Amino acid sequence: MNASSMYNFNHLMEETEVLCSYKGIVNTEFINDILSLMESKMDELEQNNLVKKKVYYVMVECLQNLYHHIDQSEHVSTEYFEDIPPKSAYFMVAKGNDSFHIKTGNVIDTESAETIISKLETINQMDSISLKRHYQDTLHSGQLSEKGTAGLGFIDIARKTGNKLNYEIIPINERNHFFSLNVRIN
Repeated sequence: MNASSMYNFNHLMEETEVLCSYKGIVNTEFINDILSLMESKMDELEQNNLVKKKVYYVMVECLQNLYHHIDQSEHVSTEYFEDIPPKSAYFMVAKGNDSFHIKTGNVIDTESAETIISKLETINQMDSISLKRHYQDTLHSGQLSEKGTAGLGFIDIARKTGNKLNYEIIPINERNHFFSLNVRIN
């Protein structure tokens, strides 16, 4: 973790209440359990229903992205992560004074890293009208990835939150990168 990442992480921990934090294998059982847990926690919070729905929706999208797009097939060790088992990820939901943060992190291959950077840079340059048009164009193109998804998740997250998608992609070795996404919902 570079100095700016550590600073940002420390700032997030100081300024927010962590509602959920997980490191491990992402499978359907985990997704069902975490969504059930977070639904209960969100019901306890004194937030308006629109914000709660946005948070829940973004959680679902982020967890689906993790489940469908973890390409890691081997254990990976780095300077900062001693051992990242295959198909594992990091997931956190935190509540600040005026926003929620959903953070994910997982290992991806080099080709995926290049694709994600291109997609996220394109999305982050769009306004709400362009995002809507891009979403509809992608939906109507009918093209599915080799994993059977249409690639709408990032677009939809940006549309629902109205915020830029903050991300970092750090090279681990020739084949692998660590991808982290931080989505702010207010």
